[in-house]
Amino acid sequence: RRTGWLLVGFVLGMFFYLQAQKYFWRQLAEIQAGTLEQVYLSPLPWWVLAAVGRVVASLLEALFVVGTLYAVVALTVGVDLDWDPAVSVPIAFLTAGSVGYSLMIGGLTLLWKRIEVLNDVLLLVIFFGGGMFVALDDMPGWIAAVGRFLPITHPIESARSVLLDGGGLTLTGDGGLVWMAALAAGWLAAGALAFHRAAEVVRRDGTLMRY
Repeated sequence: RRTGWLLVGFVLGMFFYLQAQKYFWRQLAEIQAGTLEQVYLSPLPWWVLAAVGRVVASLLEALFVVGTLYAVVALTVGVDLDWDPAVSVPIAFLTAGSVGYSLMIGGLTLLWKRIEVLNDVLLLVIFFGGGMFVALDDMPGWIAAVGRFLPITHPIESARSVLLDGGGLTLTGDGGLVWMAALAAGWLAAGALAFHRAAEVVRRDGTLMRY
């Protein structure tokens, strides 16, 4: 059970991490190569292009990596998980939250370009406060309070409840649908707004391709 508990948190956390990192480095590479400006000639909103194009590609790559990781652990160690279609709900909310975070990082990248350290620090905060390796109830109170507003915390709690305890989805409490829906919507909206505002600034100032 301990292996399964850690694996669920690690796989979902690594999915978030890989998706965000791949998006960040791909956008930075396009800025360096001078090809990013062509994408934003479309009449569609910039954040929509970023979400539908680069984010989807990053999600697919991250899904392949974490799927391989899970398969290796399951075959070598053995994991007893109670697979239930309900687990797709927290995964969907996790995906929406990760898109919002990626768009926020993408907006900062447009403005300041070299933000590798900032991105890594933020991801570490999300890892340690998001319940990947330590349950919320075992964290110091202030860390758990912060963790409850991170995009990965409640999806991980919900996925563990479904896969390990055979429980269904709950409406409230840690891992509840209310928390997951509110935070996914909040992070997605904040990411879209941040990316849009940053894109408008660099287009106005003519600094999109300045590196």
